[in-house]
Amino acid sequence: MNKIILYLGLLSLGFVSCKSASVSRSNVGRHTGRESATVSVSERDKDVLKKYASKLEVQVNQLKTPELYRIIDQWIGVPYRNGGTSKKGVDCSGFVGIVYKAITNRILPRTTQDLRVAISVTNRLQEGDLVFFNYNGKTNSHVGIYLQNGKFVHASSVGGVIVSDLNSAHYKKVFSVGGPLKIGRLNQLIN
Repeated sequence: MNKIILYLGLLSLGFVSCKSASVSRSNVGRHTGRESATVSVSERDKDVLKKYASKLEVQVNQLKTPELYRIIDQWIGVPYRNGGTSKKGVDCSGFVGIVYKAITNRILPRTTQDLRVAISVTNRLQEGDLVFFNYNGKTNSHVGIYLQNGKFVHASSVGGVIVSDLNSAHYKKVFSVGGPLKIGRLNQLIN
């Protein structure tokens, strides 16, 4: 039954756009009641963590949420598609929602504007926090997930799902705000 509900939920995400969809804010933090489980780090996960530690220029032990990097690795290179929520194409808020759903089993708001309302703004970004950007004169029109060392992952309209650097001239110029969800940081929400 849970698989059917999950499938229908993901299917419904495919019919909405990052910029135009609306999901009730009351969905933030909804949990299906699945029990928490201790996750061990497999050999494949160790390889993924080494890969991302190198890419982020940090030590492997600094990566606090192995599940995050496992999911990212499965989506890197997926092309951008406005309103997309599949490996055929995904948009920025769709990607964020997919990652959080896979790791925490929580459904996030579907639009960047609603995601922005769901965070607590901070100057000290941590792994899993959401980061927002202003494009084409629109405030908070793009969203990604902060990783480590100034790097973040997002579904870019130019490169698809990629890791980018907040400290690059481009992203410094368009960065707006960032922070954790008001209901808790990613590593606190893992089911």
